[in-house]
Amino acid sequence: MQGNITTEQTNCSLAFDTSAIQCQLSELIELLKSRFSESIPDEFIRYVQSLSLDVIFLERSSAVCTDGSRSIIQGISFGSGFERLRAALLAGDWNVGHDENTLSRSDG
Repeated sequence: MQGNITTEQTNCSLAFDTSAIQCQLSELIELLKSRFSESIPDEFIRYVQSLSLDVIFLERSSAVCTDGSRSIIQGISFGSGFERLRAALLAGDWNVGHDENTLSRSDG
């Protein structure tokens, strides 16, 4: 016996909620202003730029709109690289490694 399979096409939209990243960037700007009064070292800027490769997904919400379409909003945030950077800036003691994607606090 064969069954009938029906398929429906549904419109779906996907958006990213960047509010967590915006908060992290605001905090980073304030930390950088307090740590570097004149200019930010190039290797530090490269490390900050590498944070774009360290994005994690947060909570997600989904809704069905009145027209039957679906809307998905996915939260995103910087991952552990941001936390290492933040900790180093708060400690006031950091070294950027030879690999621009590494950051370590110096012990001296």
